[in-house]
Amino acid sequence: SANTTAIGANAFANCTSLKKLKIPESVTVIGQQAFAGCSKDLTIVCKSGTIAETVALSYEYKIELEVSDEEIEKRKETTVIKKKTGI
Repeated sequence: SANTTAIGANAFANCTSLKKLKIPESVTVIGQQAFAGCSKDLTIVCKSGTIAETVALSYEYKIELEVSDEEIEKRKETTVIKKKTGI
């Protein structure tokens, strides 16, 4: 739910059948070992730059990032600038 602000410690620990989980942007706290023992096939769906992305990376899970149109445009602009300036 978009009202969820935290995922408790061990909340999904050892849920080996869990394959995909969407973590809303409203979640700002994820407890220790929240995903310990989950399958490495787990895919975390989340917004770029959130705590969910950080946790997914730390567990080396697959990530599906939700990126806004505004972020896509910013990234395009940055890429063009880098190409033009040789950065």
